[in-house]
Amino acid sequence: MAINQFLKAAIHPCSRQQYAPHAATQALVTMSLSLLLSVSLFGFSGCQMVPGLSQQLDPRAKVKVLTVDSTVVSQLQYDNEMALYAKRLKVGDNPELMKNPVIQETLKQLTLQKLIMDAVIDQEAKKQGISVSNQEIQALRQKHEAAAGGEKALKALLEKNQFSESAFIDALKGEVLNDKLVIKLAQDAAHPVSLETTEAEAKTFYAKNPDVFKLPPSIHVHHILVKAIDAEMRKSLRAAHPNWTEAQLNKALVSEKAKLKQKAANLFAQVQAKPAQLEALAKTQSDDLLSAKQNGDVGFLVQQTTEPAFWLAASQTPVNTLYPRVLETSFGYHILRVDEKKPASVVPFEKAKQDIMNRLTQEKKQQVLAYWLKEKQGTLKVTIEPAYQPKKLEPQNAQEEAKGAASQAPKAQ
Repeated sequence: MAINQFLKAAIHPCSRQQYAPHAATQALVTMSLSLLLSVSLFGFSGCQMVPGLSQQLDPRAKVKVLTVDSTVVSQLQYDNEMALYAKRLKVGDNPELMKNPVIQETLKQLTLQKLIMDAVIDQEAKKQGISVSNQEIQALRQKHEAAAGGEKALKALLEKNQFSESAFIDALKGEVLNDKLVIKLAQDAAHPVSLETTEAEAKTFYAKNPDVFKLPPSIHVHHILVKAIDAEMRKSLRAAHPNWTEAQLNKALVSEKAKLKQKAANLFAQVQAKPAQLEALAKTQSDDLLSAKQNGDVGFLVQQTTEPAFWLAASQTPVNTLYPRVLETSFGYHILRVDEKKPASVVPFEKAKQDIMNRLTQEKKQQVLAYWLKEKQGTLKVTIEPAYQPKKLEPQNAQEEAKGAASQAPKAQ
């Protein structure tokens, strides 16, 4: 692939028209556009091109992956960035998915794109004398805490998206740095650009995008999960007993599932006898580790992203009531309680106004950055080491790999 073509893909992290390296899994590509190439959960890029002392001691810090003008990007930086991407895409903990060549190549190319863009932005920020203070980082953190609903809610969001505290601080620093750079670029342009958004612009957006503000029915639930995923259990049994026949394996699987179902039945009996125990039991007994940290609180679910059997059970259960029996889904066995139900609704303009204005302002900033990066493209000297050069899979093989990877892709729980 030509370097200038590759740079076009890296040129703008939030563009809706991104370079697709090949026919990768639809789930992976879709998430990569909305999550990865938006660079972080919260803003533009998290730029951290200078490693700390502990990183400098890592031998990978001396292995060159690419250079952007005078900036050298190491294997350590590459590995760290790719690991973050794999986590955010929920594939990093799945060895089978990580072996898939389509996913491997997609992650590699997204990582290279991000590192190139970070290097370009870092170089310009230094050239412009732009720096970020701890006070600015903390002020932005407070804004994100308020938007998330408080410090506890923000921490839960970070955990859900597998964002470490240090990665979050880097993302905040990158957001402040990029914001300051964009403001300066907008001011210094041959034709200065206003980054302000008016209420009239927000009203126009609201009127032209009615579906964006339609909220589907939602249900707030708590649950305890006793995990029993057939494919995982079958794989574990096969690894432990490689000489078993298929009949022996099936018999053992049925036996193991019966034990897990009995465990769920015992938990259900405890909650049924003392409903107030659900939170405490969820914290210590649930295999849904994320909601367990919230005492079993799953939050509000919508039908489109919820397992059908789970949604059906929740929709049939009255508010403040325990589902009358152990619920079985493809994830295992659940003890389910419904806490609240919200009907379909439309967000009124006054409630959506500030979010719309923030979004439109952010889009203007992205456009300024994209235009500047496009101009920079012709002057950049980018060298990618041979071992990391992006490559293209044959269309036929790519489609076959995509189908296989899609069948393994994790589903929302």
